[in-house]
Amino acid sequence: MILAKSTQAAPFFVFEEIEIKLHKHGSRKEVKISINSELLDKCDALNVDLSATLEHALEQELLVMERAASWQKENAEAIAAYNEFVEKHGLFGDAFRKF
Repeated sequence: MILAKSTQAAPFFVFEEIEIKLHKHGSRKEVKISINSELLDKCDALNVDLSATLEHALEQELLVMERAASWQKENAEAIAAYNEFVEKHGLFGDAFRKF
């Protein structure tokens, strides 16, 4: 739900500040975001639910970030061993580098 709009100048885009209320799961909190005004106009024209779209995008982004953090934790020992090997022996292609 768009509650307020105001235009700001940015180097390459004009942004509009909007406040939205998320209303899908659990408790809701009002937030204020800046978004490209052309993008907002297209969303308005297509009746895109900004709250639902943002919530879905955030859920997906968190899932990706959580998986990455989990992978790094699970592979920390192997990464450390590889880094130690490279520090000690160098990289395979080091002898062929011209820079």
